[in-house]
Amino acid sequence: MNKQQTNIIFDEFRSRLMELSHLKSAISVLYWDNNVYMPELGNLPRAATISYLAGELHKKFLAPEFKSLITNIKGQLDAGELNNSESAIAREVWREFEREEKLPLEFVKELTQISAEALHTWTEARKKSDFKIFLPHLKRIIELKRKEANFVGYENSPYDALLDTFEPYSTTDEISIILEELKEFLIPFIKRIKNSKVKINPNILKGVFEIEKQKVIAKSIAQKIGFNFLAGRLDTSTHPFTTANHPHDVRITTRFDINNLFYSFFSTIHETGLALYEQGLPTENFGSPLAESASTGIHESQSRIWENMVGKSRSFWSYYYPVLQKEFPDVFSKVLHELNP
Repeated sequence: MNKQQTNIIFDEFRSRLMELSHLKSAISVLYWDNNVYMPELGNLPRAATISYLAGELHKKFLAPEFKSLITNIKGQLDAGELNNSESAIAREVWREFEREEKLPLEFVKELTQISAEALHTWTEARKKSDFKIFLPHLKRIIELKRKEANFVGYENSPYDALLDTFEPYSTTDEISIILEELKEFLIPFIKRIKNSKVKINPNILKGVFEIEKQKVIAKSIAQKIGFNFLAGRLDTSTHPFTTANHPHDVRITTRFDINNLFYSFFSTIHETGLALYEQGLPTENFGSPLAESASTGIHESQSRIWENMVGKSRSFWSYYYPVLQKEFPDVFSKVLHELNP
């Protein structure tokens, strides 16, 4: 196959991928609305809508014409006819296609619907501190996830089949090595903290923090870190999250507690870290794996760097502490007194 033919086929491939991305974005916006603005009684019909669209996406991905196209592209990849960018796109889409092909349509729709329905049940359970309310949904989701592992297949652990969607090409054994090393450090470290004679009184940071003022501060801190509000927005949800529909449409949420400013403060920094990654992806590659996060681990590394390495650093607080003193003088003048009696 000559280069011109290869280019024509790959352009058609990218066009089909763009169609899939538009559908994914539509589903993403519905999920976001489900978490942020949707009325409570809208839960079941919304779950049905998301399930339907997930089924349509699945069918479109596995349609005979797309299968023929991706098989052709895979042949070009194996023959070394693609450049580096094209090879990366082909490799990752083929990997996703092989996985999706193993999942029955009705299974995809059921898992999507149950997961969407479970959100509002979990919210209610959390509000009432009664997680028995959520238990039936949790059991069903676990059952379906076990089915998914069996559909996809695995060599050693069933979780390998699920882990692969978060950390591509990783296995449970590989991740366990990292976690064991972390465990060896954390257990004695936590013990040292518990046994330390230095006692910190967290209550000095508590008080009454007007929610509206907190919202202004949350927006301010996201903006100062670099979040572009022309390409995103900040809202409130039960659990903070980030949704990226496009590098120019990245939505983050946080949550507020009138007695604890830092409930929202660090959640906002965390989600902004995720959002900065998404807003920084190349728009010209939208619709392909080149404009998607590499993995959940890489994604979370960005949020944790901003939240912990930056947001809890002395230099950060040298700048931001006076802002909090100005907005909440009663609380933070007391903190100064406690630190300098």
